[in-house]
Amino acid sequence: MYDLYDTEKTGKLPQDDYATIVRGMGHNPSEKELQEMFQSTRPDRAGMVDYSDFLDAYAKHFNTKKNEEREIREAFRVFDRNEEGLIDANELKQIVTTRGERLSESEAKSLIKQAEVDSQGKIDYEELTKVIKV
Repeated sequence: MYDLYDTEKTGKLPQDDYATIVRGMGHNPSEKELQEMFQSTRPDRAGMVDYSDFLDAYAKHFNTKKNEEREIREAFRVFDRNEEGLIDANELKQIVTTRGERLSESEAKSLIKQAEVDSQGKIDYEELTKVIKV
């Protein structure tokens, strides 16, 4: 992917090209996330970023446990209609057994059992995220 943009084989590209490369690799970061990612890079006077700087920034931003947890939280947030940080246990079971990488009924029950279900049948998905990533 990198070679498509580094046609002059300099080992450096402008940040805008790196944003395109990141998106081409299947990520969909916001402009703010891209800015955060590039804060650790050291562009030269012409605004060009060395490939190794880009790789370091990419690895820090996209390959960390923190980001994995954030992605899981964001997925649960879609189902948090009241924006309470909670998801209904029955709804969670239905989601994990019918969408994406589906869990079996027993796997879903085990997951829900590990999470703390409150008296109203709700699970704090912040805590559930920690259970999933352990």
